[in-house]
Amino acid sequence: MSEYEKGFNDGKEAMKREIATNPSMLFDLAPMIAHAISEKMNESGLTDEQRRVVQKALSGEISQSNLFDALKNPSKWQ
Repeated sequence: MSEYEKGFNDGKEAMKREIATNPSMLFDLAPMIAHAISEKMNESGLTDEQRRVVQKALSGEISQSNLFDALKNPSKWQ
């Protein structure tokens, strides 16, 4: 395992421990997570309909098991 991977894994484990002991920290992280998701959607080449599908999935309106079908047929899920 490279030093980078070890550092990444150590950081990931530290974040898990921090969230376990301080769940309200997720509210502090929410804007950063939303921004990262938005950036990835912009880079992905999704259509506007597909972006709305992803937003619905993130809000729980579309289940994870239906997400692939919803992205293939976004108008069906509007």
